[in-house]
Amino acid sequence: MATYQELLVQKNELEQRIAEKREEEILLVIAGIREQIAAYGFTFRDLFERHEARDVTRVWHAPRYRDPKSGETWSGRGRPPAWFDKRTRDIFAVSEQRQPVSRDV
Repeated sequence: MATYQELLVQKNELEQRIAEKREEEILLVIAGIREQIAAYGFTFRDLFERHEARDVTRVWHAPRYRDPKSGETWSGRGRPPAWFDKRTRDIFAVSEQRQPVSRDV
């Protein structure tokens, strides 16, 4: 049975061999990647450019509540603003007296 010190020596030798093998394999992997890049004609931008997020179309929702003091409105969607109080929601309700917009064609 090996002693603690002998096992530590073996461990250090193995770690050194692992590091050497890793370096060898890294060189092979990089060479292979370079071959693939050349074969397919990739550019730096093809590989590393961040793709911008698609434009998200926001849907407009008519305001349902209005703060009488500031005139701010809230559609009732998402987090309620600080001025909105659930208990008195009728005070903030926007009236439905809108006239439809007519368009001359």
